[in-house]
Amino acid sequence: MASLSHSKLLPLLLVCAALCYLPSLSFPLLEGWDDPTYILDNAERLTPSLTNVQRFLEAPYFNNYHPVTMLSYMVDFSIGRTNAFVYRLQNLLWHLIACAGLYACLCRFGIGRSLSWFLALLWAVHPQRVESVVWVSERKDVLCGAFIFWALWCYTRQPARYTAAFLLFLLAILSKAMVVTFVGVLALMEWSKHDGRLGWQSVKRLLPYACLSVVMAAATVNAQGEAVRANVPLLRRLPAAVWNTVWYVCRTLVPTDLCPMYPRIDPHAAALLAVLIAPLCLGSAVTLWRLSRNPIRRHRCIQIVSGLLAYPTVLAPVCGLVPLAFIDRADRYSYLPSAVLLWLLGRLAQGAWESERVKAFRSRIPKQRLATGMGLAATVIAATLMWQTYLYARVWQSYTSVLYTAYLVDRPHPRVIGALAEALLEAKEGAAVWRLAGELEASDRPYLSSGQREAHEMKAAFLRAAVLEMDGELAGAALCLEDIDRRVRNGDTSTFLDPRRYCHMKAGIEMRLERFEQAIASYTQLLRRHPNDGPAYLGRGRAHHRLEQLELALADFLQAQALDPYSSQAAEGIRQAQVAMESVESGPARNAGAVPTKEP
Repeated sequence: MASLSHSKLLPLLLVCAALCYLPSLSFPLLEGWDDPTYILDNAERLTPSLTNVQRFLEAPYFNNYHPVTMLSYMVDFSIGRTNAFVYRLQNLLWHLIACAGLYACLCRFGIGRSLSWFLALLWAVHPQRVESVVWVSERKDVLCGAFIFWALWCYTRQPARYTAAFLLFLLAILSKAMVVTFVGVLALMEWSKHDGRLGWQSVKRLLPYACLSVVMAAATVNAQGEAVRANVPLLRRLPAAVWNTVWYVCRTLVPTDLCPMYPRIDPHAAALLAVLIAPLCLGSAVTLWRLSRNPIRRHRCIQIVSGLLAYPTVLAPVCGLVPLAFIDRADRYSYLPSAVLLWLLGRLAQGAWESERVKAFRSRIPKQRLATGMGLAATVIAATLMWQTYLYARVWQSYTSVLYTAYLVDRPHPRVIGALAEALLEAKEGAAVWRLAGELEASDRPYLSSGQREAHEMKAAFLRAAVLEMDGELAGAALCLEDIDRRVRNGDTSTFLDPRRYCHMKAGIEMRLERFEQAIASYTQLLRRHPNDGPAYLGRGRAHHRLEQLELALADFLQAQALDPYSSQAAEGIRQAQVAMESVESGPARNAGAVPTKEP
């Protein structure tokens, strides 16, 4: 392979990378998680127009400021509306561009051509890439990867192309804010290049990247809102960061037990691991410092230190130091850090290969036999990863399949249990939903607060009510909902993933039990939070109509029609309310004109 040119190696790399993901091009979009928010229910924003382009450039969407990602969805929408093939194809194309960029960077950073090709292939077909490539909502991963790898390549060219590098860095950071830490990688590259010094010329080159990163970091914190400002103690975050860093390294080297949503970390186990790791890190730092005092080994030590620091630098935004809402780690977060880790391993492997001891050992083995053995080992490793990636990609062919896979792990995430129960509820599998509701209620995890435990208990009651309603046991369903109401102050349902569904179900059951005044109160509670909920206006209008409050009913039906001009239900409600009002108005007139008769 060493004799092959880049023009032959690169197409071979891209073909091998594409083979793993080609079957996923036929998968539909997921009915849950983020696909509806980004694509399926987002036709208004994805319709190509200057107004929508300006909207994505000016404001965050879905707690993220990533205008380049949203504009790429707009391109897909203009081509195929909600055709999943178009979105998945673009995801795959950007991943292949990222593969080519990583291969170019590895070659640029001094790693041999064959080893660079093998490392790029391992990264491209690694099972942890599935989530970023196959899940359309993670378009931001493949976009920022493609841009940042080519930005690094331009930055390290001789002569360097700083303008192109900065523009690519800008596109990467506007695709996913995680790239803000790559300014630290650039600083480490400058520091290593100048033998442990960071001169004024290097600072001037880094200054535009640093300013852009600071601005983007501030915008991201503002867009994320309470998710990153959560009051999580530092003593809780530091052990979690150590645990996650070790976990990401281990999963990159041995990708087993992959899962779409991993269980939360046990804080006690994370603290124990942090205590065990601390002396090892301290000892390694002291050893490298002593070796760096030797002028002969100084340059080598600086390169090793820069590589060791680059990995946690890239991983910093997602390792747990910054709160990540309800998850601690995910395969998609390894998209960029794993490339840095493989680069570091490549440098260490090449250094060992060129050492005198290894050269002496290699000299005893015939070159042909050595090349054959290494080629066979590389083929087995690559083929194993490709097969594992192909199988894991099939998990993402449906929302239910994704949830089942996440549920089958030991002590699954409570949110997975709840989401799977709701998916099975849509499929009318009442017995399975009832069982999952019991598991959710009993899911006592060390990391859960008392409020989170109560939220899971309320969600379990909601699921039981839905099953009872489905079976026609309305009285039992109403009792479950009353139990929720007793737990929630002032009718607050913010603990639910979808409070609108809870309020609609509660009001619907009250309507079927002919508790019209309670139904009106439930719909009114919902409309305070969601004033543009057309079905709520329809339901409240029907309740008003049953109570013969015709003017209020007509007002609700008119509001529902204003929100959805094509709603046949709103039009029918308006017609019936108007007919009833005319009947009431004409009733006294008919009675006034009638001839009185004597009682028999």
